[in-house]
Amino acid sequence: MGLSPNFKAVVRCCMHASQKALENAIKACKPAQKVIDDLIFAYSSSSTTGQAKDLGGLSRALRNSCKVNATFMRYANEFDAVLEKACKVNSFAAQRFNTILEVSQGLIWNVTPLVSCLVEIHKRDDRLRAWAAKMLQALCPKSLILLSLLAELAACASKFCHAFDNAKKSGKRSSITRTAGLLVQLKDELQRLFYFQRPDGSFQEPLCLAEHYTAGFLQLLQRSYSLLETNAHVENNRIVFYHGGAKSQANLQSMVATALGTIQTVIEAYLAGLDGEFAGLAYSLQPFDCESWQKHCSDDALWPCRTMSIRVRVVWQIPVVGIPALKGGSSGRSRQDP
Repeated sequence: MGLSPNFKAVVRCCMHASQKALENAIKACKPAQKVIDDLIFAYSSSSTTGQAKDLGGLSRALRNSCKVNATFMRYANEFDAVLEKACKVNSFAAQRFNTILEVSQGLIWNVTPLVSCLVEIHKRDDRLRAWAAKMLQALCPKSLILLSLLAELAACASKFCHAFDNAKKSGKRSSITRTAGLLVQLKDELQRLFYFQRPDGSFQEPLCLAEHYTAGFLQLLQRSYSLLETNAHVENNRIVFYHGGAKSQANLQSMVATALGTIQTVIEAYLAGLDGEFAGLAYSLQPFDCESWQKHCSDDALWPCRTMSIRVRVVWQIPVVGIPALKGGSSGRSRQDP
């Protein structure tokens, strides 16, 4: 920093800190963690003969099992580019950047062929029958709604996570002064997407519920898979899976509202993790963020009071001064005034 050459601070990489904060926030929420594990990150388990009975998460199975992948390819009219890219990832580790976003997006776009694929595996492969039944139950409407909202959250987090990706190529240095502005933008975007109340107290419709928000993951899910209809499969007089649809728009909104509560819990934990990493130092140096000021041409970009509140505690320390004892006093002790 040219303005403060003697000022030294050690901060974590914005990319790694953001990704770790998102990972920890999802782990802290059991419903979100269960959906992510069942459909993405769960590891496979092997039998005594060495052949896997449980292929783990659905996305991991699509990558590791040629049989599952080939069956899915037959039902998919066109293999989605995002899911194909996610399947090429060597490991579905939680800390791998954009894994949740890319895989969730691919799953949302291909729910119907995935259900058909799992039904066929359940019918033809005895060793994978239990795993296929578990995956079919994991693709219930409530889990799909929560997965779509998690993908929306991951998309917002990705913008902040990759804000400084091309800093070296563009010749611009990544600066802690820009981080405060990026945090404010992230909080504003999350507020518009997932909350019914604005920071000023007025009410709004969350953007993820708006019909005109056609790019939302929940809207993409509704266009590719009907959440209102009941889906079931019966085999040998036994129900393989049963997904009770919402049946009405009011019930669907109730299901989405429940998922929104879960997402808001994840968001609070995620933002708390980011504030713990950057808030104090970044906000104190935000007045030096010339790039944000030039972009918005306004001082409001440097100090958004609606987002941050600062408490200043002033402590007055008055030294105690000893006063010599007065002549003629009954006591020889000195008096002290505070």
